[in-house]
Amino acid sequence: MARHQSLFKKNNSYPYGWGLKGFGYAYGYEYISRFRPAKILEVGAGLNIFFAARCRELGIEYWVCDDGSFYSDEVITKHSNQSGVTFVQGQVGQYLEALPTDYFDLILSVSVVEHVPQDTLNDFYADIMRMLKKPTACVRSTEGGAEG
Repeated sequence: MARHQSLFKKNNSYPYGWGLKGFGYAYGYEYISRFRPAKILEVGAGLNIFFAARCRELGIEYWVCDDGSFYSDEVITKHSNQSGVTFVQGQVGQYLEALPTDYFDLILSVSVVEHVPQDTLNDFYADIMRMLKKPTACVRSTEGGAEG
């Protein structure tokens, strides 16, 4: 992680301080830099552009799946066009047709799983397994338990 310290300095595009979420993003970036997956899905990123910018620099195809119900279609379209992100509105666990099966080399979430309701966790993880290429990885960082 030390070699990427400059990405996380104050006044950089990274939107969080060095809280748990900050360490989750640092770990995710280190993983991406080291293993260079070709296709990444980030779950619950909202309109955060941190990984979008880094993936574009590395030539990695980057997708986001987020409920996004508080964003207008215009905001989502503008964000996708500016950042090069494929944005899928909805939730993992809903088996969305827009999220392809056996497609992603990495599925990443930072501080998301603890917000997934307990009674939907099985569908959440089953949907992740559906979308991941085999063999592959799912990297997640949480700030607490998955109480929902």
